[in-house]
Amino acid sequence: ILEDFYEKAFVGAAPAVARFHSRLQQAWTEATRGGRDVSCNSFEESRLLEYFTPELLAQAADDLRDAARLARGGVVGKRVEFYRQGLRYTELTVEAVRASREVDLLRAGRNLEAALGRMSAAERDRQRKLAAAALAAWERREQYVESQKNGFAIAYFWVQYNNKQRNFNPASRLREIAGRLG
Repeated sequence: ILEDFYEKAFVGAAPAVARFHSRLQQAWTEATRGGRDVSCNSFEESRLLEYFTPELLAQAADDLRDAARLARGGVVGKRVEFYRQGLRYTELTVEAVRASREVDLLRAGRNLEAALGRMSAAERDRQRKLAAAALAAWERREQYVESQKNGFAIAYFWVQYNNKQRNFNPASRLREIAGRLG
């Protein structure tokens, strides 16, 4: 069934798309071995970076570049572009999570004042720069999400649900930290 799907949906690009799917499936199997959960819960609890490693993302992007080259436009090219749009969302999300994990003050919780009071001026400046970089990454992701709002590559309302209900996107906390750091 899968061979038929790849051959009919992706024609000459079938091997590259099959490789893309296989690569993601193998990584998911490995990341969830033993029942581990790598889903997007809250920002603090997310194990997203364990699944979407830099190597996996680079290899997946290479697979889709190969698929686009082999598709040569048309409907097959549009199908490959659909996957590329989804991967771009993932890349932006991983970039934002990775940048946010560098901001120590995100873990301060309600003790932000106390944490700030213990920091040297140099550390405060470093945290200010890290918070600004993380906030910029979340804003790039949010712009992309909004640009895809009426499309099908990402589940817009699922993204918004996770941002708000599961506290996945720490942008408001990063703004608070940036404001406190000047």
